[in-house]
Amino acid sequence: MSNQRGNPTTWMTTDRTDRKSLTNLRKHRNQALPCSHNGCTHQRAGLSRFCRAHADRLRDVGDPIATVPSLGELQVFSGAIERWIEHDCLPMQQDQIEQELRFQARKFNRPESWAVQPGDLHRRITQRGRAEIVKATVAKNGGDFREWFIRAAAVEGWALLNFDGLPEFRKRFVETQVGSWATQRGTPSRKWTMPVMTKDTSTILYTPNGPRHPTVWSSHTQKVRKKVSGAVQRLLGEDAVAAAKKALHLGVPLWDQPVTSSIGGGQITLLNAVKIALREGGSEKAA
Repeated sequence: MSNQRGNPTTWMTTDRTDRKSLTNLRKHRNQALPCSHNGCTHQRAGLSRFCRAHADRLRDVGDPIATVPSLGELQVFSGAIERWIEHDCLPMQQDQIEQELRFQARKFNRPESWAVQPGDLHRRITQRGRAEIVKATVAKNGGDFREWFIRAAAVEGWALLNFDGLPEFRKRFVETQVGSWATQRGTPSRKWTMPVMTKDTSTILYTPNGPRHPTVWSSHTQKVRKKVSGAVQRLLGEDAVAAAKKALHLGVPLWDQPVTSSIGGGQITLLNAVKIALREGGSEKAA
C-alpha cells in the first residue's frame, strides 16, 4: 500500500508479477462459465462474472444493463436543487449550504503541480493517486467543484426515479456517473498536431496528363486524453456524493425536502416537484 504522501505519481502499487500465473489460471476457469446476467448465453470474460459486453458496461457505466441519464434530465434535477436553495430555504440555511459548498470545494482543490501530463500517468500509480491527479487537473482547468456537488445530488435524485439496473450495483452506478463529470474535465491530456493532406477543389491545374486539383498540406490539432478507469470514476464519485450530502442534507434527505408546488401552491417534496417538471417536458420550473 502507498503511504499517500507527496505527489500522487509516487503512490505506487505493489509488484504483482508473481501473481500472473495464478491469475491466468483463475481466468481460464472463469471463462468456461456462462454470464451471470439472466438471459445472456455468452461466456464470462476474464475474472468477471459477466460476458465481455456486460463487463465493459459495468466498468464504464457502473451497471451492466442500466440506462444512462441524459444531460437534459440531469439539468432539470440540478435546476430544481438550485431553485430549492434560492427560494425554499431560509436565509440562515442558504448561508449554511453555501458555506459548506465552498468549504468542500476548498477541500477538493489540489496543487497544480499534481496535474501531470498523460505520459506521466504510468500504470503503477494507485487508483486513489489517479483520482487525486484528476482533481488537480480539474482545479488547474478552472473547474467549478460546486457544480460537481450539485451534479452529484442530481444523479442521486435521477436514480431514485429512473434507475433500471441491478439493485446490487445502484451505488456503484451513481458514483460512476458522478465521477464522469470530473474525468470529462480533468483527464490528463495533451495537444497533438498532425499534418493533413487535402485537395484544393477550388483550383484546377492543367497538366500533360489532364486537369487535376493541387495538393494542399495543413495541420490538424486535437487533444489526446489518457484513459481513466471506472474505478477512478467511482472514487471521485464517492468523494463528491459525500461532499454533497454534507452540504445539502439539512436534517432531512435532500429529495424529501418540502417545496412550494406550482400547482395549487401546496407543499410537496423536491422529488415530486422534479417529477412534475419531467412530466411537462422539463420546460416548466420544478416548483
